[in-house]
Amino acid sequence: MEEIFHSLKRTVQAEHFDCAQASSVPFLSFYGVEKTLDQVKNEVPVFENAEGKKLGTAIGHIATYFLNQGLNATIHTSDVEIFDQTWINLSSKELIEKIQERQTHLKHAVYSADALSAICDGFIQFLKEGGKLVFPAVDEKYVYELLKQGPIYTTINYQFAFQRPRFSEDMQTDPISGNLLTHALLIIGYRDGKFCLLDPESANEEERWLESNRLIGAYYLADLHLDPILITIQS
Repeated sequence: MEEIFHSLKRTVQAEHFDCAQASSVPFLSFYGVEKTLDQVKNEVPVFENAEGKKLGTAIGHIATYFLNQGLNATIHTSDVEIFDQTWINLSSKELIEKIQERQTHLKHAVYSADALSAICDGFIQFLKEGGKLVFPAVDEKYVYELLKQGPIYTTINYQFAFQRPRFSEDMQTDPISGNLLTHALLIIGYRDGKFCLLDPESANEEERWLESNRLIGAYYLADLHLDPILITIQS
């Protein structure tokens, strides 16, 4: 497959839980929408649960935000916790009804009921605003074909992608009792079986090249946090 590269300047995240907003800034700029990190965080705040603990941002709300900027966004997800494989051909109205029904049965090791509600609400709002939701079997070729159209906004499992340990709640290394993380970033290029990532984490280089099989694995493992998602924009 031929090389692809979309040149973008990254925005560094300001805190551990605003990678979703930080990755939105260069993604939007590619399509002519100029925002600062503070603007995006003001318009799509980092979610806090009832105890005031920051948990990140429902990606459905981020995708809805893209729609509200006048962009034609599609969510590609392989999630099997919220969505059932029998729902693939349902209309948006039917999907909304199924998500609402499914929400009452969701349980999660990390997410509280209010966090699960926010995640489901993100998808519901996205569908209500006219967003397109598809359920692909994602592999290297699928991502490559999407990348031909432009950069891809994605959420992946941080530990598997970068072979890092688990982290404690105060973000200290803790392989035994620590937690897994989902990380939002952009896929901006492809070359020789590797994808180029634009990573908002401050400690990393602006561009990170990752073997395609590790990226795909990290994408699927994001379902541990209900987050195996790719977002694309159609012109």
